[in-house]
Amino acid sequence: MLEELLKTLSLPVIIAIITSIITNYIIKKNNDKTLFLRYVTEERAKWRDFIKNSTSIIYSKDYKNENKKAVITKLILNLNPQKSSAGIIDDTIIKLLGKIEGGLSDDLTLKQLRFCVSMLLKHDWERAKIESKGGLREQKEESERLDKILKDFKDWLDENRINL
Repeated sequence: MLEELLKTLSLPVIIAIITSIITNYIIKKNNDKTLFLRYVTEERAKWRDFIKNSTSIIYSKDYKNENKKAVITKLILNLNPQKSSAGIIDDTIIKLLGKIEGGLSDDLTLKQLRFCVSMLLKHDWERAKIESKGGLREQKEESERLDKILKDFKDWLDENRINL
C-alpha cells in the first residue's frame, strides 16, 4: 500500500508535504514563545507597578484605608529573597521594610528603601530586555550590565555602611 501511495505521489508533492509540516512546526513554536513572552512581560509590568505603588505609599506614609503592616507584608510577599548575589537587593529591601514595620521610618531609612527599590526595578527592567532578545545565556554583554547593577548596589551598601 505504501509503495502504491509513493508511486502516485510525485517527488514535488512529497517535498511540499514535508516542507509544510516543518513550517507549521516552526510557526507553532514561535507563536508559543511569543505568547509566553507577552504573558511574562505583562505580568512583570503589573509587578513593577505594584512595587512602585506600594513603595510610594510606604515612603509617603499615606496608607489611606490600608494598614501599614498589610502594605509592608504584601510588598515583602512580592519580593524574591535568595541566598545569592541576585537576591541581595530583595533581601535588603525586606530588611529595610522590617525596620520600617518596627517603627524606624526616619528619612534615612525611607531614602534607603527608595534607592533599593529603584535598583530592583532597574535590574528587573534590564532582565526583561535581555530575555525578550532571546535569553540570558545568549546575551553575555547584556548580562554583564545586570552584574554591574548588582555590583553598584553592593558598592552603595558598603559606602553607606548599611547594617541590616
